Amino acid sequence: MKCGARGFPPPDIIWTLNGILISNAKKGYFVAEDGTLFVEKAEHQARLIFKCTAKNSAGSDEKEYTVKTISPPVVTKKGFKTINATEGDPSLLLCEIEGDIPEIYWYKYAAYFSESSEYTVLFTRGRSPSELLIHEERFKYSGHQTNTLYQLAEV
Repeated sequence: MKCGARGFPPPDIIWTLNGILISNAKKGYFVAEDGTLFVEKAEHQARLIFKCTAKNSAGSDEKEYTVKTISPPVVTKKGFKTINATEGDPSLLLCEIEGDIPEIYWYKYAAYFSESSEYTVLFTRGRSPSELLIHEERFKYSGHQTNTLYQLAEV
């Protein structure tokens, strides 16, 4: 993050994280000579408040940055799972995810499922699980999930 401070004489720049001074001795943070702060790795699912303070003999000014970190989603039930369905009856497949969940996509034969009269995707943004409702089974399917998505394969 750049502090963006200018002045004459050139200001000294210090950074704080949630009110605690950041120095180059603090693991995961580095302040360059121009005052730019580099963050190597932030805590998962955290709300961090960084403050840049610029000071010289003429005075001081500060700027605050609020950063929300996110973590990648993780499928909680990995491996293959067989789902038996009766032709003519609806079927429900679940994709359970932990972590920050921006979007979940469903695929069959590596092709994206779009909603239709045959399928409904039930999902509240940012919440798990995602559900794929197959309104009426026309074939026998086996369902399996990988570490990133569910796939359906016609048997």
